[in-house]
Amino acid sequence: MKKKFNKKQKKALRILLNHKNGVNELLYGGAAGGGKTWLGCSFALYLCLNYPGIRFLIGRARLSILEQTTLNTLYAVLKDWGLNEGTDYNYNGKSHELKLSNGSIIIMKDLFLYPKDPDFDNLGGLEITASFVDESNQVVEKAITVLKTRHRWMLNYYCGINGCNGETSKSKVLERDENNEPIKWKCHQCGNDTEGFIPKMLLSCNPAKNWVYSKFYKPWTEDKLEAFRQFIQATSNDNTKLTKAYKNVLDQLDHMSRKRLRDGDWDNESADALFKMDKIAVLWGRELPCESETHYIAIDPAGTGGDAAEIIVISGSKVVKEWITIPKAKKPSEIIEVVERLQRKWGVDEYGIAYDVDGLGWGLNDAFEYGYQIFNNGTPIENKVFQNLKAELYFKLSQVIEDEELSISAECQTLEIQEELTREMQVIEEVEIDKDGKRKITPKNVIKQTIGRSPNKADVLAYAMRFFLDESDSSYIILD
Repeated sequence: MKKKFNKKQKKALRILLNHKNGVNELLYGGAAGGGKTWLGCSFALYLCLNYPGIRFLIGRARLSILEQTTLNTLYAVLKDWGLNEGTDYNYNGKSHELKLSNGSIIIMKDLFLYPKDPDFDNLGGLEITASFVDESNQVVEKAITVLKTRHRWMLNYYCGINGCNGETSKSKVLERDENNEPIKWKCHQCGNDTEGFIPKMLLSCNPAKNWVYSKFYKPWTEDKLEAFRQFIQATSNDNTKLTKAYKNVLDQLDHMSRKRLRDGDWDNESADALFKMDKIAVLWGRELPCESETHYIAIDPAGTGGDAAEIIVISGSKVVKEWITIPKAKKPSEIIEVVERLQRKWGVDEYGIAYDVDGLGWGLNDAFEYGYQIFNNGTPIENKVFQNLKAELYFKLSQVIEDEELSISAECQTLEIQEELTREMQVIEEVEIDKDGKRKITPKNVIKQTIGRSPNKADVLAYAMRFFLDESDSSYIILD
């Protein structure tokens, strides 16, 4: 491939184009401006040009964003490589496919987790040769798992060794399977022994505390990455084509964003952080050993300023089963209607509800008079070492997450919930113990100044801990 790439991109391409190394998943990036999308589009175009008739998929969480961003980078690569629309390729906006003149196709695909398709059945009919998922940290892990099973188009058609496009149909068969189907050949073009393509999936991302962290980054730092996976950390400093103006933008970010996006710091957290990022990363979709049939509902009503209301259903075994956000809720009746529907669906009785009485919460008292009313500045329930009830609930939540007792089900794994909850938890800390020895957390006004909004999603999880306070166990008040 006689094109200009930086050292990290060249390393990635050597892995991706080697069909004898056993690697079929490569995560590239871990910072902004590292040339991730250019690499992915170049990988797609090289395969499609060199191997006529293959099908390559480029995916992203939202197709609309893909066509506004990733597709534009693909057009730039096409132009850089001297290819012209109309003669060398055509893009069909209805089918979302870019067809090359040699018969190869690049498919643009939406990989968002839609409630009506939790198993990604929309990917079921796909047959592709290789793929590139841009900003994979915005895609749930299940989408990647299902997509991986769709790599089966023309895998045994070409040699693939060192870029060889010799056809196996013209090569000598060296080995057959139990059904007498050929599985190994001596290539008629290069003379190498080949088994065809290994299905290759390139993933790009910025630092995130979800499956990309637990499956790639953390094992990579511990030298425990599985053999079929590789990770290449690339930052803006590795991208020789990055403009000075863009580097200045990265330099001007707030401290935490600068550490994450410019410096590629995956573990950017305060020593006083109440929630450790590696523990947040494994919240999503983890299966707990046993499932309780008992369910509770926790509510963080909107403030009087029309904030979003957050409502969750959590099982007795601490699995969040359903998560509903009501944007800019203005009336208590909006919340009551949703909660009553959830009560019927999950069998939650009148005692299984906990809600914050601030803001619109005052209007829930009559409807849920037997539920737990949470006064944030109220007296702690079990242990007076805390500044107030809210601090007690947050320390309980911290210990539950630290002990990996809490899980958020796959049905709740939306990009909005993951990103907002992670951002909120990053800034909640144990602050200095005051003169009377009370333990306290970052005040809400400080959190608002830091992230520009209230930590509604973290709050509703903390309120759910009201059902799990245990007077016989106060171990959660001691943090290592």
